[in-house]
Amino acid sequence: MQGRDAMKTMHNKEENSPAWLPDEIRTINNLQLTLSNSSRVCWHLVAGDSMKGTIEGGDWVAIDMFDKGVGQGGVFALRDCTGEVIVKRVRWVRGSDPQKIELISDNPKQGSETEFLSKIEIIGRVIGRTTRV
Repeated sequence: MQGRDAMKTMHNKEENSPAWLPDEIRTINNLQLTLSNSSRVCWHLVAGDSMKGTIEGGDWVAIDMFDKGVGQGGVFALRDCTGEVIVKRVRWVRGSDPQKIELISDNPKQGSETEFLSKIEIIGRVIGRTTRV
């Protein structure tokens, strides 16, 4: 699949483990960054333009790794069958058997695709982003 957002995972000292949002930075100057418990959240650096307008290349997205329910739709971090991590708007394809999901790019130049749910790993819901000013 082309036009996907490649993401770099911020790692801590343990190899291949995601960087968790420490409790100390969940709140900065009484501004709450997320309602999600810090043990549920990891951050990823987005590259690419498939979500342009919502998420830009170079943005860091916060992912709630315990919120994987795509039934109501939303923006999710996913791992495809090649192992690539992507960020897409996700919607169930109702009535499909086996179950399929639609992977939607917010950038109209990128379009959307339909994929079997069994070929996609849902990492979690994107709950926030931070961007360079």
